[in-house]
Amino acid sequence: CYTLGQLARPQRDAMVQQVMSGPLAHAIEDVPVRALVERLHRHGPAQSTSPVPKKLRQHLAGDLQLSEAQLERAAKIVRSAWPAVLAEQVQELAVAHMARNLGEADVELAALDDQMLHALKLQSRIRTNQRALRRLLRACHRGDEHYLQEHPISQAWLQEHDSIRARWLEGMVMTRELDGLGAVTLSVERNPLEALRMGTHVGSCYGLGGGFMWAATSIVLDINKQVVFARTSKGQFLARQVIVATDDNKLACYEVYPTTNDALRTLFADYDIALAAHLGVEIETE
Repeated sequence: CYTLGQLARPQRDAMVQQVMSGPLAHAIEDVPVRALVERLHRHGPAQSTSPVPKKLRQHLAGDLQLSEAQLERAAKIVRSAWPAVLAEQVQELAVAHMARNLGEADVELAALDDQMLHALKLQSRIRTNQRALRRLLRACHRGDEHYLQEHPISQAWLQEHDSIRARWLEGMVMTRELDGLGAVTLSVERNPLEALRMGTHVGSCYGLGGGFMWAATSIVLDINKQVVFARTSKGQFLARQVIVATDDNKLACYEVYPTTNDALRTLFADYDIALAAHLGVEIETE
């Protein structure tokens, strides 16, 4: 439902109708277990994990003999998973529809990682910067890591701010031991698709489904804006902060989300001070 919610109502209604009028939605209670599994394999979602127990698959392949009681238990497992199969089929249709924005006739859905799936949902929902985000997603999909930096608008800004250009693009990394968290590292998130999750990670209005999720796109697309992520040594996300190189050559540092850890907020403040010094600019205080 959360995935479908990113699509317009006529689109999601059509997808639900397509699945609920198809072979998967036919009655299954009196269907023999072999026919049930065949229906699932023939018409079920291609990307989902099969709900068919391993022993049942072995029995149907002739590699294992199950008793009638065992077959009935296996059939109950498959039937109980059937609503989830229907939901996954709808989900697959929705993602396939969103993936058309990548500009290919047949996108391999299994190859799309969590970041791209999130970005596709975001792109399907926003109205501001929709075309610009679609172009970014296509660039990322084809492996163009320099698309944003080489965009004419980005190049124009970088030329106007040549004094900080290299250091702004380089960014800075800071690591500190924090009680209860271990080694925490702050750095600019260089993967634009991961940076787009800045709101979704913390459940803010910038996140998927939020009232201002278009703002995440604006931040990622603009070369003078960056997102600093705090992560544990194992890569677990902890918090984030948006920073901006302003037109009057100052560093604007916005609120840290979430704001529940004092030590983490102090680390971000120290990072901001060090980054401003690295850039040779002042921190915006207004």
